[in-house]
Amino acid sequence: MRKLDFISSSPQLSIFNEDVNKTNLGGFIYTIYLIILLLLAIIYFYDYFKNDIYDFNYNYIKYSYTNKEVTDEEYLINSNIYTDLEVMFSITKDDDVPVNPYNFIIVDFQKFEPIIYNKPYTINTKNFQIGIFYRCDGNNCTIRKEDRVEDRSYHLNLYYKGYSINHQDPKEPIKKMDDYILKKFDFNTNTHISYLYWQTIEYEEEKGIFFKYFDIVRGKENTYFGADFKSVETFSDDGFLRNRVHSINYDDAAQCFYYLEIHPEPFQHDKYTRKATSLLDILADITALASTALNLMALAYDFCYSSNFNNYKIIENILSKKMRINIKNEKIETEDEIKIELNNNNLIDEKILPEGDNESYEKNDTENNINEYEDKNKYKESINLPIMNLLDFCIHQFYFRCFGHSIKQNLINSCNDIVAKYLTIENILYNQIRLENLLKDYKWNNPNYEMNEKNDFLLELKEK
Repeated sequence: MRKLDFISSSPQLSIFNEDVNKTNLGGFIYTIYLIILLLLAIIYFYDYFKNDIYDFNYNYIKYSYTNKEVTDEEYLINSNIYTDLEVMFSITKDDDVPVNPYNFIIVDFQKFEPIIYNKPYTINTKNFQIGIFYRCDGNNCTIRKEDRVEDRSYHLNLYYKGYSINHQDPKEPIKKMDDYILKKFDFNTNTHISYLYWQTIEYEEEKGIFFKYFDIVRGKENTYFGADFKSVETFSDDGFLRNRVHSINYDDAAQCFYYLEIHPEPFQHDKYTRKATSLLDILADITALASTALNLMALAYDFCYSSNFNNYKIIENILSKKMRINIKNEKIETEDEIKIELNNNNLIDEKILPEGDNESYEKNDTENNINEYEDKNKYKESINLPIMNLLDFCIHQFYFRCFGHSIKQNLINSCNDIVAKYLTIENILYNQIRLENLLKDYKWNNPNYEMNEKNDFLLELKEK
């Protein structure tokens, strides 16, 4: 489970006197990233200005019939069902040929009055019924020859001014239409009953918190209502409607061919929501994509190349610049280092040496230092390291799983092991504690050189 911890952050360390080790490869990859990001931004902005601004959703809302408590929202929605509606009626037969309006009568069952063909007529969607009657010739109700249809049905044409929905309209997504919509109902001489369902349409604008409350202060509503005929159900008459002809006062008898009743739907409605896509949304999408892509690229770059290359360069710099070792058989010009001769007067307490041994001790110590210096110089002459390339660092994580022994990969692996060993927090603190204890017991023969480097930094800090 420890290897799955990607949350804990690593200590921030400087490398080569910089925050990060900047390489040409890293700069090249970042340049490619900027180019791709620019292309994506152009595509996003082109799509924003070229395509639709609003994104909309549709939901079908249905309430429980057993729920007797009506909420404020339901009451507001239902109140938009019962509305006055301007309509027109006509009857046609074959190939939309109009019938004789004298023989086919459209009757309003609420007002018990005939409706004139193709004339605006106001109805209420809460309760409206019409019947189509055929005027009989005395007691003879046989269809006249000029009114007959051959193997076809009659058509009741209902024209009404409904509501149009335009999802991309910036002012009002749903509004009353100026033109009539045609809805047809087929019938024949056998009496049928149809129920036409009128249903509410709710349209809501989704806005942010700031714009939402700003509209409330201005008194602007963000919810619009409309309605439309959604469905129709047709049944055969059981004889009830045929008897209703006697309740209509006409000189001649009439036979009922068709009955239409409008039913509102108080327990269900259509709901649309839309939200405008702004430039801020486009910028947010671009920055989110850019941030994600950059993090993934940085993770892949560090995993495949950067960590291996940095560890290798750290060891290379230590060997060549700190330890003065020629790692590639090249001549390294070094400045003369300040040599401090340590006298045994302050390092070794003379009381613990026998009398007359001071001179011999100094002689032996000098010979030992010379031998040690010669040995180190022999070691520092050269260390042959193979020439590394980009591919060597990139394939290191997968090399040992797929291939065999490799000098270069073993060298990279050794550099990683060295850095992992000496650059751990516990190892640094442990060595610091031991060094501090060592310095407490050490007696400097020349206090002027003590902490010289630190004094330089303090002087530089004072100058600033």
